[in-house]
Amino acid sequence: MRKLGVSAGAAVAIAIASSGVGHAAAMTPDMQTVYSSAVDLVSKYWAAHYSDFFAGTYTPPKVIGPDQTSGSTACGRVDTNDSIYCHDDHTIIYGTNYLGRADQLGDLFIYEVVAHEWGHAIQQNLKSGFVELVADCLSGAVLGVSAKAGNKALEGSDGAAAEKIFNDFLGESRPATRPEDHGTAEQRLGSYLKGWNLGVTGCLDSKYLKPQAPTPTTSTPVPPAPAVEPSPAPTGGTTPPPAAPAPTAAPAPQGAATPPSDTGTEISDLLNSLGSLS
Repeated sequence: MRKLGVSAGAAVAIAIASSGVGHAAAMTPDMQTVYSSAVDLVSKYWAAHYSDFFAGTYTPPKVIGPDQTSGSTACGRVDTNDSIYCHDDHTIIYGTNYLGRADQLGDLFIYEVVAHEWGHAIQQNLKSGFVELVADCLSGAVLGVSAKAGNKALEGSDGAAAEKIFNDFLGESRPATRPEDHGTAEQRLGSYLKGWNLGVTGCLDSKYLKPQAPTPTTSTPVPPAPAVEPSPAPTGGTTPPPAAPAPTAAPAPQGAATPPSDTGTEISDLLNSLGSLS
């Protein structure tokens, strides 16, 4: 962050990254496509998730992009060679020549610049003050979520591509890289990776964060009730009677007459026949 003089002599704080005229580079159609994708990604992330972390209403910034030849803010007119956030009217300018450095630094440079300046807009919403390293951290948080979700354009954005940006470009001597404004290249890379690894909640003091709901814990399962064994019959209790024996034929009563047999009749007939022959 640096202070720029404006008309009426007011000192206005502007979070700024200035590339310097000597390093100007033009935006190609491919770079413009990358820029549009970066703005779409970052703007949608904060619109969807701001309330996950912070209380209050999210107000998105006004954006002046590299397709415009000039840009003016309440902080004064800024040449499009710069990328800045102006807090007085909540406006971001993404400078054509500044983003054009992606021809040397890769597409991630555009994503990082877009997310970094948006980080200042988040700081303005929170009234947390403008801290460049926090904006780097918020940049890493947003891009990290997208990369981990499978965004192919951000592959390696926590590795060599990120190191190249912070070591090569931010290691240069220019307003955007002055340690007194933005921190050293090592500090900025560390803050960016902190956001990548810890997310938004790792970037800001807890006093700016909405209390997070506690992580639900697994409840202890209730053990099943023990099986109830049948109670034994009490001692001396009535026992069931024994089963009745199968019925048997009753014996014939004594003295009862027996039916005549056929054998006796045959003998009597034989005797009668012999008597008739004498």
